[in-house]
Formats: sequence, structure tokens, C-alpha cells
Amino acid sequence: MNDIPYFYNVLQKIYEMTSNFGTNYYYLCADYHSYQSGNVILKFGEDNNYSMNIKQFISGTGGTELDDELDNTDERLNRGVINKVDNNMDYKMDENIQKVGFLKCKIDESENFICEFQDALTLMGGRKTKNKRSTKRKTKHKNKKYNKKTYKRNKKNKTHKQKYFK
Repeated sequence: MNDIPYFYNVLQKIYEMTSNFGTNYYYLCADYHSYQSGNVILKFGEDNNYSMNIKQFISGTGGTELDDELDNTDERLNRGVINKVDNNMDYKMDENIQKVGFLKCKIDESENFICEFQDALTLMGGRKTKNKRSTKRKTKHKNKKYNKKTYKRNKKNKTHKQKYFK
């Protein structure tokens, strides 16, 4: 979010080249170690009469220590504006989740870009149980085979030793 002012001129050029096509703008990043979605609104023109709405997804939750969750009593959060850099840019947060996970993105049948946060711990919890059972079965089966082979080998070696080392 703090780097957008450095790219303001570049984003303005992108907007000028694509605004006639009804373009939707998305920004995916991992700047903050939490999950957030929101809208970056950039204003262009002499009277700020043009605006570029960028849907931003911050998903820096891939296993590192999570940053503190934003406090719901924060005045900026209640107004819906988290970071008002100047008159040319606003950021309005839609969602904030402080969990480890990842962002699942897809394009639906209507060619809409959809992103959903996936809680990794919930997903792993369901899979762990299933894999644990199948692993146990394989281990027991493998141990039985190993025990039979070991028994036969030991029996054979014992007979061999008895013949030559009496």
C-alpha cells in the first residue's frame, strides 16, 4: 500500500491506455502478514474527476508469524478508510483475517475474477486424519511381510550355522 504513490504515474498511464475497454484492475501481494481485501481508489485529472478502482488482495499468510489484526475500534476502520495518503488515493478495507492460509483465485463462467481466502489449518486438519489411517494400514501390512522374511532368513542362517559350527 505504501509503495503505490511511487507508481502513481505508471498507474495513471495504465488507466489512460485501458479505461475505454471497461478494464477491471487487481493487485495481489503479500506485503502484510495477514489476509486483507480492499479497494485502492486512485484519482486522476485536474479536478480528480477520473478514478481507477484497484481490487487489492493481501495474502502474506504462508507460514510466517502473522501481523497483529487491525483493531475494530480504530476510527479509520470505522470510516472505511485505512490509509488516505493524499487527495489522490484512498484505501477501503473489505475484509481482514488473521489466519495462516492462501488465496484461491479463479475466473468463473462470466469471466469474473474471484478470490477466496482458504484457511490452511482447517484444510490440513481434515486431510491429516484420512492420511493417518491409510498410513497405519500400510505399516502393519509391511511389518507382517518383514517379519515373515526375517523369520525365514534367521531360520535358514541357524540351520547353516548348525551344519558347519558344531
